Amino acid sequence: MTTNWRDLVVTDANDPSATTELGKLADTAPETLDSAVIVDGAISEWTDYFLSAPGEAPDWDTPRGDVDWTGFEIALRGRTDA
Repeated sequence: MTTNWRDLVVTDANDPSATTELGKLADTAPETLDSAVIVDGAISEWTDYFLSAPGEAPDWDTPRGDVDWTGFEIALRGRTDA
């Protein structure tokens, strides 16, 4: 099953109870993504944050399934560094 990037769960590694959906974060606080390393339209590294599919326990190797990153870079064009 493929997960849309907007549905990915973002977990703060320093406060695992702090979670939100990546789509909401991109819409309301895109500056949070300033430290994310984006390669080929997808997040490849993001210090202090885990991404996981809904229902998946966040870890260094999540999300384990396929992610549809279509539109992710377009959503971030409003960032000051984009």
